[in-house]
Order: sequence, then structure tokens, then C-alpha cells
Amino acid sequence: MRRFRLVAPFVVTMLVLSACGGGDSDASGGGGGGETGYVFQGANGALNTQFGNGGDCLFTDPQGCYLHHQASFMAGPAGFFETNFPEVAVSGDTYDFFPMPPMEFNGITTSADLFGMFNDTPQAASLMRYLVTADAQGIWPSLGGAVSGNSAVPLDVYPDETSQRLAEALIDAETVRYDASDKMPAEMEAAFRTGILDYVQNPGNLDSILDTLEATRETAYADIAEADPPVATAPPDDAGLGGEINILAVWADAEQEAFEAVIAPWVEATGVTVNYESTRDINATLTTRIEGGNPPDVAGLPGPGAMAQFARSGDVYSLENVIDTTAMAEEWNEGLITDGSVDGHLVGIFIKVSPKGFIWYNPQRFEEAGYEVPEDFDGLNALADQIKDDGTTPWGIGLNSGAGSEGWPGTDWIEDFVLRQSGPDIYDAWWQGTQAWNSAEIKEAFEAFGKWSQ
Repeated sequence: MRRFRLVAPFVVTMLVLSACGGGDSDASGGGGGGETGYVFQGANGALNTQFGNGGDCLFTDPQGCYLHHQASFMAGPAGFFETNFPEVAVSGDTYDFFPMPPMEFNGITTSADLFGMFNDTPQAASLMRYLVTADAQGIWPSLGGAVSGNSAVPLDVYPDETSQRLAEALIDAETVRYDASDKMPAEMEAAFRTGILDYVQNPGNLDSILDTLEATRETAYADIAEADPPVATAPPDDAGLGGEINILAVWADAEQEAFEAVIAPWVEATGVTVNYESTRDINATLTTRIEGGNPPDVAGLPGPGAMAQFARSGDVYSLENVIDTTAMAEEWNEGLITDGSVDGHLVGIFIKVSPKGFIWYNPQRFEEAGYEVPEDFDGLNALADQIKDDGTTPWGIGLNSGAGSEGWPGTDWIEDFVLRQSGPDIYDAWWQGTQAWNSAEIKEAFEAFGKWSQ
């Protein structure tokens, strides 16, 4: 018996724009003819290139760039490389990665898909308890296109060597921290993205840009109350649970099928009927449902920032009676547990994780040029300089991502540098609003990115 009900159909439209030439183009612009900078097509190219096309120049002929900084979602059949270059981009052959090397500290940043509980029902509590287990966490990665935050998931469930290494990089990281901009108040996050775009366009204005961000910090964090969410009831035994559960999430089509595969063993064990609703505007839909007094039982969370707002408003439930956090800590990095918590209350569960801070390259082109994967950050810096001196721009960067989110790939760069240069304490103080934007540590991170974004 099929126990999944599709509440509302959803159509996904994908628009792929390329400022690097696209999958069928032989656009150039990286080397030759005039002084070579560090970024393909210069600062204006980075500002106008869609983030999903920022690495296209790894595949252009003549070579546009040799390095691209981006998250794990670039790889795989649904990733941007193979989507943009379906007959050219081959994992391990024409594209591969190495983690951004440690500096003073070693760490990795992530984004992720989070779930929260919005109704205190036995079915919702049972599902949340199931979702943190290694059995549940291993299903989506086995289908491809996902990395689990649960270190107990065996690497051999991942379908290829690239995805195994991406997962291994997350497991081996000394420090894991969620994307800082996503944890900042909305006003601060928007100002951060604007500051990135201003800096790339006007690098000489860094001090005034940081002063403006500091002024925003002084207002954005005002009057933030401490969270005291309601506590969910411990779930009963799963056997014969029955009933229904209403789930709201962003996934449709293949992603929805993958999520249904994840919860299928739980559905089989409990006999619960799932009513699933998909929406791309999860924040607006979830907020409307909550304000209307009709929240879903379980829902995807737009991000840690929205998660914190829901926790402080008392709309999402604390899971302290639902999940054994001591046992969870044996399988999950401390940073991921903390990132699912607000003021010490665990309210968010990671369904899948997108590790960030990877340097993507084309092994064939590396070999042809005589370049080697660097062993440390000094080696990466020297490699970028060597590529530039050889007449090709080292980096492909795309900072455009559509109205309302422009500039976020640049925030990823800054976050990687803050974590690696200054460590997790400064990183946490920064997104929490107690580290000044015009401090030496944050300025150092901007300057490091600034060198490679021109």
C-alpha cells in the first residue's frame, strides 16, 4: 500500500545562464591579450556570472581558469559541471577537487537542508527521531547528490569516489561550522552580501565598507530575545503507530522521490500515512501557515536564521525529549549539533549537508600545464600566482544568483578565510554579533578574498 499523498503539485523551472560561455560555447577571456588578473573576465565578470556558471571556465578552450571555489553541489549528475557540460565534465577525469587548505586553523563550512517540528504529535516526534539515525541518513547519499552529516554512515554507500571523498572531508574536519551569513539576522545578512559586491567593484573602499557593516551590526542584533521553545513529547514505540503526518518541504520531482526513499522504511515500520506538500518559497509558505494556525507537523527550515526566529517565537519544538543528544554526539560533529540548536535548544535536524570550501579543478588541464595539487595554503597561493604569471586567470568566480541573494558566493569566501585564519571562536562571535566587522580579523579575511577577486 502506498502511503504517500502529494498535496500540491510543483513544477520546477531551471534557468541556466552562463557568462563564461555555457556548455556548448568556446568562449574565452582568461588569458592572453593584455595584463592578466586573478579572476576570469575580471571583477565585472565575477559580478555578472551566475554562481552555477562560475566554474565553466575550467572547461573552455582556450583555458579560461584553472581553479573554482564552491560547495559539493557542483559535482555529480545533477551538479552544475555535468549539467553545463554533459559530454565534457567527467568526475575524476575532467573535474576533481581538493579541500581549501588549512591556514592557522583547520575547518570546513557547510550549508544544509534542515527539518523542524511544528506540531507536537507522536508521528512528528517519531519521524524526527528516525531522521538522525545512520540508517536514515545513508539513504539519500546512496542515491547520489547528497552528503550526510552523520559520521556513522559508511563511505561505501556513496556511489562514486568523488562523493566518498566529499563525505570524508566533512568527517575528517576538526571544526565544522554552518554558513555564517545564514545564521545572521536578515538585515545583517543582506548588508553582508551588498558589502561583498561593493568590495569587488571598489576594492579601495574596504575600510568604509566595513564601517558600514559595523554600523549595521549595531542595529541588526538589537532586541533579540532568548529562545524558550516548547518541548516536544517523547515519541511512543514505532510499531503500529499509524495515523497521518503533514510534511512541508522544498523538494519536488527527483529530490522528492529521494526524500520519500529516505522515509520509506519509517513509513513501513509505523504505518503512518504521509501527506507531502512541496513549495520553493518555504519561508513564505511556512510563515503563512503558522500565522493562519495551520502549521505542518514537520517542515523544512529556510535556514538557521529563520530557525532561530521560529524558536524565539515559540513556533518550533525543542527535541530534547525526542532525540538522545548524548548518543547523537557520538555520530555527529559537535558543530552540526550546535548549528541545529538555538540558545541551547535542539530544534533542527540535518537531512543532508553541502560541505563548502572545495577547490575544483580540471585534472587533464592541470597535467597539460604541469600544475600539481598544492599541499598547503602557501602552495595554493603560489599556484594561483604561477597560473597568473603564465598568462591565464587562476580563478573562476560567479557572484550573481538572482534578485535577493546576489553576492552569497562571496560570503562563502569570507567565511572560509575567517574560520581558517582566526578560528571558530572568532567565527562564532562574528555571526553572533559580538565581533566587530571593522576588526583586524574580519578585514584580513576580506583582503585575502580581495586579492583573488580582481
